[in-house]
Amino acid sequence: MTELRPFFNFAGIATREVVPVLLELLTHQDEDAADDEYNTARAAYQCLSLYALCVGGMLISDVLQFVEANIRSDDWHKRDAAISAFGAIMEGPELKVLDPLVKQALPVLVGMMDDQVLMVKDSAAYTLGKICEQCGPAIDAQLHLPSLIQALFSGLKDSPRMASSCCWALMNLADRFGRDNTEEGEENALSKYFKDSVSALLQTTER
Repeated sequence: MTELRPFFNFAGIATREVVPVLLELLTHQDEDAADDEYNTARAAYQCLSLYALCVGGMLISDVLQFVEANIRSDDWHKRDAAISAFGAIMEGPELKVLDPLVKQALPVLVGMMDDQVLMVKDSAAYTLGKICEQCGPAIDAQLHLPSLIQALFSGLKDSPRMASSCCWALMNLADRFGRDNTEEGEENALSKYFKDSVSALLQTTER
């Protein structure tokens, strides 16, 4: 029988020192980087995501302070970093903790889909996709869905990079609300958007 290794909670203890460094590194974007090119900001995002998986809600306070301080910044690097930071912690903390935060953030993120900077818009689209994937129950069909769907449809007409993120978000939305069906053929919250969704996706495919 394999003996379990001692658990010292090193990551949790180091959270207040490590997370602020990762958040600052998120602002080191390279706007000329290719989609598959690894750079400082992308490495920081991946590390923050893994840290969230490891320590859960312990990093929420630091991340929220960073988001609130930078989401409206005149510097697009900081706006983009704030959006990315929020998306990075969607997997790890418990849903009951993230739920009110997501509900508060959704209108802001939908609004950021109209940002003047492509990288900011793309980060918003990707973060919305992450929310749809990991925190779907926090999305209220009546309150959030109309504006969210419209923003994603608009994003499909944007750059290929943006369209890809919006397709992923729509797929996760379909997975989230499709589970509300109890019988085959029964309608759900997405049913009334079905024809428009198919049309928008086909137009994107033709591009």
